[in-house]
Amino acid sequence: MRRLFLSLVVFLTFIACSTSTVNISKDGNISESDIDVDTYGGINLEALPNFSATYNIDFEGDYTWRYTLVTRFDGELTEYFLHIEGVDPVRNPGDIRLVTDGETNWMTGPGADNECFMFPDDMDVGPAFLSPDDILAPQQVTTLLSPEGEEEIESIQTTHYVARADALGGLSNLRIDLWLSSARTALMYTLQASGGDPLFDAGEGRLNANFMVIEIAPMEIESVPGCEIDLPLLIDAERVVRFPRSISFETGASPYYVLDFYQDYLTEEGWKVDDPLTETDTNLQISYVRGEETLVLIVNVEEDGVTVKILQQ
Repeated sequence: MRRLFLSLVVFLTFIACSTSTVNISKDGNISESDIDVDTYGGINLEALPNFSATYNIDFEGDYTWRYTLVTRFDGELTEYFLHIEGVDPVRNPGDIRLVTDGETNWMTGPGADNECFMFPDDMDVGPAFLSPDDILAPQQVTTLLSPEGEEEIESIQTTHYVARADALGGLSNLRIDLWLSSARTALMYTLQASGGDPLFDAGEGRLNANFMVIEIAPMEIESVPGCEIDLPLLIDAERVVRFPRSISFETGASPYYVLDFYQDYLTEEGWKVDDPLTETDTNLQISYVRGEETLVLIVNVEEDGVTVKILQQ
């Protein structure tokens, strides 16, 4: 199985919060109050009731690579499609589709061997999903913006801004074109610059990045298939992680309650104890067998509760 715990060497800068106040009514319409029209506080896609957007980063240096991210939001779920070309396979997570509700992530795709990986949103797993604000922080850009005129994108009136700099944030010969709606949402953002590779150490070269909201319309994001958990979980199970052939979660139950819970279930399902219980002050472990299948139950006792791990082969 390909290794998924990858660290893309990402040039991340502090992402400033928008100072504008944007409210979305129940019917999806955007209302604005106290918006500073001269301030760029980030791409601010949260102001859109739903959208589909693309972000392409191209770099020509010691070698040429492309980072392509498609992002969709249906009002509840966010979906990412990631594709990277021209990068050493060790640093390329492969094509990934990830769906999140803001609390739980479900990830699949060729880069995940088309298996389902489920994990909490704050768990540092998988690749980085970037936005233009990760190349240059909004507060670096906002003071350079100069309005160029009005343009319509996706039937929304926008102001076209241009920013130029001889040197900024490790980049040189910089030009940014930015199209902002009245709600201060970036519907388009392009960047052209020279400098060091911000992601994959491809030396000095030419950087081109293009972000665009390509659709603002109702849509429905499908769940990730194959994410079902075929074992019961305790009723208070939290921070559930599902990887191929393994499950883990946290619980407030006692370690022996966990053992009894799974002993009763597994016995009814035809499992038999293979290796008997071993225990220490902080760890309980027992294994079961059913035909060619093996299951290992590990219960770790920690200061703030109990962590349960179930490994299947």
